[in-house]
Amino acid sequence: MQSTANSSPPRLSRKILRWIGRILGTVFVLLLVVAIVAAIRELLAQREDSRRFPQQGRRVDVGGYSLDLNCMGEGGPTVILESGWSVPGVSWSLVQPEVARFAHVCSYDRAGYGWSDEGPMPRTSDEMARELHTLLHNAGVTPPYVLVGHSLGGYIIRCFRGMYPSEVAGMVLIDPSQEDMNAAMPPDLKQVYQDQISQIRRFTPFFPVLVRLGIMRRMIHSQIEDYHLTPDLLEEVTYLSSQPKAIRAMASELDAGLNLDPDQVRQYGTAPGSLGDLPLIVLSARYESQDSSVNGLNEFLKTVVTDLHPRIARLSTRGKQVMVDGSHFIPFEKSQAVIVAIREAHDVTAVARQLGHQ
Repeated sequence: MQSTANSSPPRLSRKILRWIGRILGTVFVLLLVVAIVAAIRELLAQREDSRRFPQQGRRVDVGGYSLDLNCMGEGGPTVILESGWSVPGVSWSLVQPEVARFAHVCSYDRAGYGWSDEGPMPRTSDEMARELHTLLHNAGVTPPYVLVGHSLGGYIIRCFRGMYPSEVAGMVLIDPSQEDMNAAMPPDLKQVYQDQISQIRRFTPFFPVLVRLGIMRRMIHSQIEDYHLTPDLLEEVTYLSSQPKAIRAMASELDAGLNLDPDQVRQYGTAPGSLGDLPLIVLSARYESQDSSVNGLNEFLKTVVTDLHPRIARLSTRGKQVMVDGSHFIPFEKSQAVIVAIREAHDVTAVARQLGHQ
């Protein structure tokens, strides 16, 4: 009796362990099946996207790696479109065809985005300005240029103008970053951006797996669905941005944006009138955020449009600020306002060129 009683617990333990093993095995098989199905769905989705969204433009070598450049239209000076953070050159699809009606206009993918190769790290504003300059010259797109930049792109083209002043005939800055912006930024907002950078870096080793399982696609889609893109453009940008190279570029650019070196542009002159009579238009977004989790956010937004952006406009004796109702994503929400500003800057520079040749 004692022997039988003592032998029962081990038999019961072995039975429990077998059931646990079977459950774990079943869960593993189910997870494997789900992963395989997800991978197949993502592969099919990528094939469909590659058919729906072919490459626009051409690849141009800029020194051991290539950037994608897409030009259309005729008539100088050439308009150059510089995208904001995290979006490829196709983000100008609502603007570029309309500008092409009256000017030669080019958009491009910065290194890491869209159809371009990855470039040297870190992705600083000076580095990106140099790459754009090399791209244009290697592609045979001759100056002068009317530079158009959205958000971080506005800061990049200001660096470009500082580095190559004789090649720039005018500028349109769309809700641009400004060198004193970080000093005015509320701590909560800085923390949000820092958390984004940390999260991207934490998942960097898993990017290839996340891409194959379609998880990256869903992450990017949720990130940019607030950009107010049209449905087709949202899908195209999601497809182009769901690549490890793009995420790495985004992280580096965001880091650079949070650590803008004021001396990058100050060395080129930030005093009123330092740009002479260069045609300069600053479009500023007039809106209030509904995000109550960031203390001081709306005060910061007000400071940007009432203080920081006017500082940029005053750099030229012909500079002006134009307020645009809506969110930060003016090229998508209010593309007509962008087109009108580009037309104005282009026409002024074209007339000046004609007078200069007479």
